[in-house]
Order: sequence, then structure tokens, then C-alpha cells
Amino acid sequence: MSEEKELCSAAWFQAGIPREIVLEVLTNEPVGSFMVRKSASKPDCYALSLRVPRTFQPSGIAHYLILKTIRGYKIKGFTKEFATLSALITHHSVMPEILPCPLLLSRYNNIWQRLNCPEDLVDINQDPSCNLLEFRKALADLNF
Repeated sequence: MSEEKELCSAAWFQAGIPREIVLEVLTNEPVGSFMVRKSASKPDCYALSLRVPRTFQPSGIAHYLILKTIRGYKIKGFTKEFATLSALITHHSVMPEILPCPLLLSRYNNIWQRLNCPEDLVDINQDPSCNLLEFRKALADLNF
């Protein structure tokens, strides 16, 4: 299976989800809950958003940049590199290294069945049919 297809099937990977929505979703999730999305500001990078203890970060959410390297992927500031993004995530679910908590891979929510691969997503800033307020209401209706 190609890495792109593997990512599309991973519940934690939400390529085009806006940072604001990630913040809303993760705020009420348990510590260790996370999402990975394509970085909006750094091409060819990913953003790891992690629900952390408020003693570590007052907002309860910390963001980490995942860099594409010659050997694969690594979190900016970390030394270990992994052949795939999935390998990086799996490793940090067992060994948090310098993350404030392990990634919670067991987290699952029905919304992930409704969100699909990047080609199914649109840029909400470019598509007039997308309404962020309506999307937030839909999330609220799902009892987040």
C-alpha cells in the first residue's frame, strides 16, 4: 500500500482540516489525543496537534512540525527519523521521547468515518459553499 493511501485510511490523518477546527475538536478530548494534517505554512511538512496537560501548555493543545527528510520523517527538534509518517506516530504512541505525553492511538470517533482523503476536501477559504459556522454546528451536533 502506498504511503498516501495508508495515510488516507489513518483516523488521525486529516490532510486539509483547518487549524481552528483541530483546536475545537481536540480541546474536549483526553490528553494524548492528536491529529496530523498538512502544514498550511510550510510546504511538504505536516503539523501534529496534540492534546497535552494544561500544566504543560495553558491552552491544552501543542503543535509540532513534522519535517520530511532524506530518510523519511522527524518532528522538528527531535533527532529520531522514521521511514514513514505512520512509523513516527506509532513510535511516539509507545515512547513519547520529548513529547509531553504519548500519542493516544486508541482514540476513535465516528467523525473520522465521514471525513475522507485529501482529494475529497476543499479549501474552505476558496469555496463559497463552505461555511465554517455551519461546520462547527455540525461538529457540535455530533456531541463533541
